[in-house]
Amino acid sequence: MKQETTQLYPLSPYERGMYLEQKPDPSSTVYNLICFCEFEGVSAEKLRSAVEATFRAHEAFRSVYREQDGELVRLITDDILSVTMQTVPSVEEGSSLYRSKKKRKYTSKKCVQLP
Repeated sequence: MKQETTQLYPLSPYERGMYLEQKPDPSSTVYNLICFCEFEGVSAEKLRSAVEATFRAHEAFRSVYREQDGELVRLITDDILSVTMQTVPSVEEGSSLYRSKKKRKYTSKKCVQLP
C-alpha cells in the first residue's frame, strides 16, 4: 500500500491572494479550469488517464491552500483533482456548452481580514 506524503510550504503573495479570494465562498468555481477540445481517434478513458498522469506528475495540481496553526500554507499531497469529462454529439454543441460555462464571473461580496 502506498503511504501518502504531505509537504507544507508558505504561500507566495499570489497564492495568498487566491486563497483570500476563495475563502468567503469555498464552493466558488472561479479557479476551475473549463476547456473545450476536439479529439479524433482517442478514447475518453485514455485521455482521462493521460490528464490524471499529468496531475500526478506536477505538484501544482496536487496543492491545496489551508490555514494551519494560524498560518496560511500550501499543502502538497498525493491526492489528485478529479477530472470531469463530457462527451457531446457535435463540435457546435460542445462550443455552446463551453461558452455558457465560461461566462461565470467572480465578484467579491465580502472582505477578508488578513491573518
